[in-house]
Amino acid sequence: MLASLIANKIHRVRREGDPIVELGAGTGAVIIRLAKDKRFADATFYAGDFSPSSLKIIQYLAKAEGVTIETGIYDFNAAKSELIIPPNSVIFISFAMAYMQKTDVVFWERLMQFKPRAILVAEPIYSYFREQTLLGLLRKRYYEANDYNREILSSIQEAQQQGILKIDHVEENDMGINPLCPVSVITILPMVKVD
Repeated sequence: MLASLIANKIHRVRREGDPIVELGAGTGAVIIRLAKDKRFADATFYAGDFSPSSLKIIQYLAKAEGVTIETGIYDFNAAKSELIIPPNSVIFISFAMAYMQKTDVVFWERLMQFKPRAILVAEPIYSYFREQTLLGLLRKRYYEANDYNREILSSIQEAQQQGILKIDHVEENDMGINPLCPVSVITILPMVKVD
């Protein structure tokens, strides 16, 4: 279900030939599903994670599914990346940023250096859990109890204020298996137009 949601959002912003990149890919379940999607038959696929064992699993599963995915070490907190991210890529991050200790403008500056077509953030967003309802309060408490990153949205907004990126589209609490931790999707565009 998450893979279908992400595929539909990527299809909306991607141009023919644009590479697709997942950061914080884990075992590659989402990127492998995208690589099998006929809408992206012209794409090259890249997956980055900070765990070498995760990258081995991605390679193993990709081979078993008959798809090709380039992999490389990618650490959200590092200034440089081993993962090669081509220009005009559509980058997506799903259920990885919530585990980061801190997100700030520097994080977004680093991502924009890759000159992406767009970045899709599919994460639970603390700021979108409304305190006016019991469900919203339960979601906030669940998020706090798990000590998830509460700076995702504020860091994106600050980067937008500084002219680094533009929030193009937001879908709050769009989906999720866990009703206490639904995924919101934020589509981000670079401020400098990509050809």
